[in-house]
Amino acid sequence: MLIKVTGGRVTVNDPSPRVIKLASTGPAGPAGTVIAGFGAWTATSFPLYSCVSYQGSSYISNAATLSSDVPGVSSKWVLLASKGSTGSTGATGAKGDTGATGADSTVAGPQGAGFEGITSTSTNTQSGSGTKTFALTTPLGYHALAVGQQVRVAVTATPTTYMDAIITAVSSSSMTVSVTYGVGSGTFSAWTVSVTGTRGATGATGATGATGATGSISTTGVTDNTSTTPYNSVQVNQYGQVVTGSTGLRTNYTSVTTTSTTLTSATTLVRVTDGTPAVTTLIVPTPTTALTGTIFYVRNDRKVTPTGLGISTAGGTVVVSSAGLASSTTIMLVCTGSAWVNFGISQTK
Repeated sequence: MLIKVTGGRVTVNDPSPRVIKLASTGPAGPAGTVIAGFGAWTATSFPLYSCVSYQGSSYISNAATLSSDVPGVSSKWVLLASKGSTGSTGATGAKGDTGATGADSTVAGPQGAGFEGITSTSTNTQSGSGTKTFALTTPLGYHALAVGQQVRVAVTATPTTYMDAIITAVSSSSMTVSVTYGVGSGTFSAWTVSVTGTRGATGATGATGATGATGSISTTGVTDNTSTTPYNSVQVNQYGQVVTGSTGLRTNYTSVTTTSTTLTSATTLVRVTDGTPAVTTLIVPTPTTALTGTIFYVRNDRKVTPTGLGISTAGGTVVVSSAGLASSTTIMLVCTGSAWVNFGISQTK
């Protein structure tokens, strides 16, 4: 007997007259198990042989489960397939087109630190030098002041009173400065701080101006105490110099014959003559502002010895030394407010 398999066909070549049994049907197998697929696991109950996915892995239940039976934790779930590992990063994609420009924001950004609105209520005395410390108040609670900056600390009510200074120490709430220049005086408790430039060096002295024109010469003399006729025999210019061509002296002086006489602004023409006792010193008032411009003309007409005459102030200051005014001479005394100026005018009566 020859059995040949060709192209899926079985050929039996057996010359003997017998029956050959090639195959027979086997017994029926057991019934299969029905598996129910439910997708992703949720916290609910599942029947036996339920298939779910959870966190990338798949599970099948080997018993009915409750909502508290979590796959991977409860033994009622059997792992079928684990979640695969993360694959490698793919190649970078091509650059996309530039998006459209977004709309402008309608919300203002925060204000940065600056120098505006910085004030102080510290009590300090205005000066041109020294160290000062100021407590600072700023609109935002912070500022941009720094050590080494030049600042001007001005009185808020009168900004023309101020101190220029250099910051030597600074914090968010105070600053210490070294004052380099100041204008005005006083003690204040309201200040405004601003940044300023460094004061430049003092410039060179300017050229001397041209000499002014010579003033006019007065021809009005001093009125004596006995006449309304002006005393114009001796004229002087604004420098106290005698003008050439002055006329002779008048004779209507007030005569002085006693040492107790003190000259006043009313007795501007004084004639010292011989008398008993002999006059050796005249007294003029102590210079004051009220006497500025007061003029005394003093004539020494004594003929007996001693012929000299001295003049002193009520305060004891010597104006003309003792025996300094010789006989037959006249001098002019002018009060400047702080002293008597002696212009010697030597003339013969």
